[in-house]
Amino acid sequence: MARKQHQKKTPVRQPERASHAAPVVAYNLRNVAVAVALAVLVAVIYTQVRTHQFIDFDDPAYVSKNEHVLGGLTWSNVVWAFTTTHASNWHPLTWISHMIDVQLFGVDAGAHLLVNAALHALNCILLFLFLQLATGAMWRSAMVAALFAVHPLHVESVAWISERKDTLSTAFFLLCLLSYTRYVKTRSLPAYITTVVMLLLGLMAKPMLVTTPFVLLILDYWPFVRMSRESLRKLLVEKIPFFGCIVPSIVMTLIAQHNAMSSVVSMSLLIRISVAMIAYVAYIGKTIWPSGLAILYPLSTSIQPSAAIASSILLIAVTACAIYFRRTMPWIFAGWAWFLGTLIPVIGILQVGRQSMADRYTYIPHIGLFVAVIWSAAFLVRRRPAMRVPAAVAAGVTIALLAATAHAQVRYWAGSIPLFAHALAVTSGSNKIARVNLGAALVDAGDYSGAEREYRAAIGYQDAEIVYKGLSLALIGQGRLNEANAAAHAAMKANPNSADALAILGSVALALGNTAEAQSAFSQSLKIKADPAVEARLDMSRGDFQEARGKFEQAVSVDGENATVRNDYAAVLARLGEDTEAREQYEDALRLNPNLYDARMNYGALLSRLGRNPEAAQQFQQAARLQPHSPEPHVYAALVNANGRQFGAAQREIEQAMAIDHDASNRLLISAIRIPPRPAAIDEYLAFLRQQSGGR
Repeated sequence: MARKQHQKKTPVRQPERASHAAPVVAYNLRNVAVAVALAVLVAVIYTQVRTHQFIDFDDPAYVSKNEHVLGGLTWSNVVWAFTTTHASNWHPLTWISHMIDVQLFGVDAGAHLLVNAALHALNCILLFLFLQLATGAMWRSAMVAALFAVHPLHVESVAWISERKDTLSTAFFLLCLLSYTRYVKTRSLPAYITTVVMLLLGLMAKPMLVTTPFVLLILDYWPFVRMSRESLRKLLVEKIPFFGCIVPSIVMTLIAQHNAMSSVVSMSLLIRISVAMIAYVAYIGKTIWPSGLAILYPLSTSIQPSAAIASSILLIAVTACAIYFRRTMPWIFAGWAWFLGTLIPVIGILQVGRQSMADRYTYIPHIGLFVAVIWSAAFLVRRRPAMRVPAAVAAGVTIALLAATAHAQVRYWAGSIPLFAHALAVTSGSNKIARVNLGAALVDAGDYSGAEREYRAAIGYQDAEIVYKGLSLALIGQGRLNEANAAAHAAMKANPNSADALAILGSVALALGNTAEAQSAFSQSLKIKADPAVEARLDMSRGDFQEARGKFEQAVSVDGENATVRNDYAAVLARLGEDTEAREQYEDALRLNPNLYDARMNYGALLSRLGRNPEAAQQFQQAARLQPHSPEPHVYAALVNANGRQFGAAQREIEQAMAIDHDASNRLLISAIRIPPRPAAIDEYLAFLRQQSGGR
């Protein structure tokens, strides 16, 4: 009897196994294909970041000038990561990820950005896997993940090194949701514990994940439909460990961001609520039509009541619709609640910083909007099968257009100048924060007249110290030392305890020959903030070049990308007779900033002393192009050309110098060749050159 039963079952079982294997294989292959497609989409948009540079906005604090991060992954740096609130955040895992990058790639901005792009690709794949596991809807999940991959509002989170916290925290967030989905389906204790651990790790990457327990409750409503089967009390009790995780994160964030928070007195609660309502609608608008994207949208305390009222009415109307359709289309309510809820920490009720909104804040909230839209579209298509092909075409076109827009947006992140110039162009001329940062970027690039223009346009910005410090540097770069001195004093008036303003004031005084004033300014600066470069300049002003050398070595090791520091270091080396090292430092300075006038002049003087007159003349000619209204480079170019017996070239240089400023040229010549002062010295020298060049 038993034997017959065995014979009956055998032919039935084998076909069942065979028929089940094919769908599983096809299912897995489709998953792999979708994952590969998502990775390719991300690569097409973001591989261009390999050639991008650090942005001079947060990146210095996070990586390029952070001595702990630049020190790599060491025990002391890891301890620092867990104990610091540097950059107004407590996110130790983000600091550690930057340290690992430095350990692996050094200070290579492109490599750091590729890690961001890889994390973004991982997040797209994790989002797809989570939605598919939670809902069983493969193609809808793939479409949401594709929108997440290509939306231009996400460029800021990927193409900005400082936003590693976005991509890293989202990876832990999505792993948290995946493990929670596994827990809901299996009631496995390890899955539950993994969910809690992933949330903890995510909070240590970015505290914006404090809304995660509420997201889990949204998932309980849809797609898990637990609220109809289990009591709300039971679900809330289940979330107690998650709420326990977020409380210390909230406390640490409030402590870290205390100084960055706008005063409640300066911004009333009504204004902050109005800003929040307008921001919600603006995020939706930029999601639908992603144009005019900028690194910073200036915060205005002058809110149009009509805009706030209209935004509030729209939000209430959408919320009412989501509630009305919650039974037939529960994904709308779930997606809308996700979007509204996950934006709460950054929507502006507790205002941090001077921005009204930020593209990066949509990184996780967008998931809710995308789910609501894609699931609703699929619902409508199922009711009207004739729409299937047009809907598929529309989906493909949408992804292509968004990808092309995102690719174009990434290009603006190639460096600080294109980024802030674009921000200024698409926001408004009153975006003084963008102007100030563009001015700083232009100073770093050696475009001092352009920087002066931006800083002067930014006068009236509430942080006057920053404006006048930058203006002083722009004027120093143009050789307008008296004006630079006035600007430095204006910066000091705005903030008498500004170490940087005092250091600039000292440098200007030293260049003007006011040694006592320079020493006083440098000393006061060092009392406020230790800085090896300022210490070195103080030593220079005292004539202690050997001591200055050691301080400059330290300064270069901390800030090797600072062309001005390298120029001053080279000048000290030249004074000590270490000409080979001095040449290397001048060349490094000019590589970092080809428009650094002082480096051109100093390098020309060194080359002249070494008898390399043609090369020296080239440096002085480059300097003349940088400061066309100064006779100084022409006088020195004339002298080195004359030393090389190029009298015709020397004559032309002297004539140009005299045309710019006869008296100044005369004083420069007397000082350079060390002859007794006389008013016609420059004319006599020109006559000599004409004679030597054949009387022309």
